[in-house]
Amino acid sequence: MKILAVMGSLRKYGGNYKIVKQIEQKMKRLGKVDFEYLFLADASLELCKGCTNCRHLDNERCKFNDDAGSIKQKMLDADGIILSSPVYAGNMSWLMKNFVDRFSFVQRQPLFFDKYALLVCNSGGAADMDTPLRSLEQAAALLELHIVGRITIKNRNIRKSTARFETAAENFYRVLSSGKAPAPDITKLLVFKLKQHAFSANSPEAAPEYKFWKERGWFEKGRHYYSGAKLTLFKRILAWLAGKVLAKFA
Repeated sequence: MKILAVMGSLRKYGGNYKIVKQIEQKMKRLGKVDFEYLFLADASLELCKGCTNCRHLDNERCKFNDDAGSIKQKMLDADGIILSSPVYAGNMSWLMKNFVDRFSFVQRQPLFFDKYALLVCNSGGAADMDTPLRSLEQAAALLELHIVGRITIKNRNIRKSTARFETAAENFYRVLSSGKAPAPDITKLLVFKLKQHAFSANSPEAAPEYKFWKERGWFEKGRHYYSGAKLTLFKRILAWLAGKVLAKFA
């Protein structure tokens, strides 16, 4: 089992790290786990310029020759991904935001739809935790990750919250060790059908997506999601109905 912890703090070994370290220790007590830290503060990841080369040139032609390619491979190799960020100015850190920006092409050319995620958000002061947590949730949704746990905590409470971290680690380990492909919730299912409909038109604007999706068989009849995740009867019917409705607008 491989875990990649994406660390969005400028303070490498601050409260953010202390939380994830406890999660790592618990998971390693449960079984064999390969745990890797990606400290964004150390990574060479230039600020996104919004040039869209990542979309239009098979997402391998970013104008920057930095660590984005190796980071993408680390994420593809991982079974589970931890997105961890402290609260800076009432939101997630700029390091985490830039990380998400650099991989924003995956909302149109999905790569990580079969990955589970654990979200960690900590604050050193009295900052509201709802906004940064929502930002991490939106980041996970953009990356097509399946969230299985959320931790929000003030730094002053870290030492007395070991049991809480261990519970999150146990659940993360249990889900990953099940070997089951992530099943989409209704929102993810409908988003897939919307994208499937939009990109299948093969318009000039969506040409890169058409090629990407067609090569993976995602336009095939009866295809309701990227992976072979088992869908309930209700979700299959809902996906079929969504396809029928969208077809009327073709």
